[in-house]
Amino acid sequence: MAKIQILYPEPDDRDAFDAHYRDVHTPMVMKIPGLRRLVVNKLTDITSDQPGDWYMSAELHYASSEAMQASLETPESKATDADFEAFAPKGTLVLMHSEEADQIAPVSMAPSARERGEDVLRTLWGEVFTPAPGTEEFMNVTIDHLFGNLWTRPNLAVRDRSLITIAALTALGRFPQLEEHLEGGLNLGITREELKEIMLHLAHYGGWPVGVSGLNVAMTLFERLDQP
Repeated sequence: MAKIQILYPEPDDRDAFDAHYRDVHTPMVMKIPGLRRLVVNKLTDITSDQPGDWYMSAELHYASSEAMQASLETPESKATDADFEAFAPKGTLVLMHSEEADQIAPVSMAPSARERGEDVLRTLWGEVFTPAPGTEEFMNVTIDHLFGNLWTRPNLAVRDRSLITIAALTALGRFPQLEEHLEGGLNLGITREELKEIMLHLAHYGGWPVGVSGLNVAMTLFERLDQP
């Protein structure tokens, strides 16, 4: 993966800036060929009571540095550049991240299997789950061995392991666990379109019912996540 990160300082008029970014700039950005994901966040400095240096962050994600560079040469990207120059506040910072070197790095370098396993759980689901009564020993082995020792091995990225797990659970019909890992994949940045593409691919290799059932699980999850 590779990305462009844009840090916007405090604009002179927040309402005007937000309206332009939402109604004009974002639709232009979403037309850029090769763009995998757009992430926009309003920023708050939690270390001070005073306003922070940065008002908003935007990240444009691409599959690779090559895809990012090719995308930047397209007319759609150049159009967003022109719009950016017209509305971006003075002092906006643009950073380019090439992350391919980190793709096989482990998600955690913690010294113990338990700590590594808990890091993976937080990466996938944002928390370490409390075992139900009577399942403590089972969960201890799961966290220490599966997530602590296997998911953190360096030869596959955690994103790759997530995709493999989703495909295996779909093919095996393990749908409760599939829903959990689909949500974990979304938390890693895997897109809904990518997850639906997995199901279409599996329909041809694992059988049409496999793909349809996996897609149904995914769509049910998406509907749940979209509920206010």
